[in-house]
Amino acid sequence: MRFTLKNDLSELNRLATELEAFGQAESLSPQTVQQLNLALDELVTNTINYGYEQPGQHSIEVEIERKGDVVEICLCDNAKAFDPFSAKEPDIEADIDDRPIGGLGVFLVRKLMDTCDYRRKGDRNVVQLSKKL
Repeated sequence: MRFTLKNDLSELNRLATELEAFGQAESLSPQTVQQLNLALDELVTNTINYGYEQPGQHSIEVEIERKGDVVEICLCDNAKAFDPFSAKEPDIEADIDDRPIGGLGVFLVRKLMDTCDYRRKGDRNVVQLSKKL
């Protein structure tokens, strides 16, 4: 399944709808669909909120494929270069007042997915995720 989202938070509803359709077509459990949605929602929201230095409409390409017992996902955008997985994992045991702001969403993505990879290809960010079923 392939689709393109605009850099607008209203597109998160469409993302969820597309994931539901993919889940039904591939007979995925509701829990798996929810986990995929949480991970993609976090990454797409970050891209929309923080990724674009130039105003205007931009595209986020989403590709989802089931290969046997693995779901593979690729997100591609032309936002500024940023590897969300390069940051150190937050100390979730630390007191809330002692924790720096941010990082928990990507921490969640790492916990929900089995692999999380980033690369810059030309002027594009390419995030690849996989989840074993």
